[in-house]
Amino acid sequence: MTYTIEQSGLIVARARVYDGGGRERRPSGSGPTEQAALAALQVAVDVVVGRVLANPVQLLTVADLATAWLKATYHDDDPRVLRQRREQTVDGYASVIRAHVIPRAGVIPIAEITAHRADGLLMDIARDKSATTSNKVRNVMSLMFDWAIQQGHLSVAGSIQNSRYGAVVVANPIRATRRADEPDTVYFELDAGQVKYILHLIREVWPERHRARYPELLAALRPRATSFSLLSYASYPL
Repeated sequence: MTYTIEQSGLIVARARVYDGGGRERRPSGSGPTEQAALAALQVAVDVVVGRVLANPVQLLTVADLATAWLKATYHDDDPRVLRQRREQTVDGYASVIRAHVIPRAGVIPIAEITAHRADGLLMDIARDKSATTSNKVRNVMSLMFDWAIQQGHLSVAGSIQNSRYGAVVVANPIRATRRADEPDTVYFELDAGQVKYILHLIREVWPERHRARYPELLAALRPRATSFSLLSYASYPL
């Protein structure tokens, strides 16, 4: 690494590095002091070699990011997404995070989650669990990293990252991973006893916060009802 001083007094730091493809690159950074020039050079080097850049004042782990994102999502009052951020949806996000994201990647700094590493993580989940579970984890982590970029925890504009499928330019490393192919949906018929048990679960076991949200559904499930079709309420998130 070398330093030079321009006629304007600006200090320029230059270095020789190799990118993920083995090609020689010569990034540079400038600033009023050697320390500032070195910091700018480090940013340029990180982009060249394909690292995700993290805010130097707040190095988050994946677990830290998940906790902060869930808190923000539960209390989201953005009128653009309020209807989409129903409580049961966020409950589903939290379940995926508890069961899969934190146990497998919670201690990893978000600056070290590259497309290649994330792709390997999702492949392992698909192998150990299922393709459907892998896609759920991919969706949740992608939302987490989108939020991290919006909050300034990540700065990855123009970042070059290597995935299993070649070099890609990405802003969110999770979006550069491959989505798993899910099996076709399987349909099956329920007998009278199974339907009766499902209705019991809805009336007695379903969390009160969900039952309170759909009083008309509960009214239809009261024992005095003479007839009821589950298909009539297929749109409810049971």
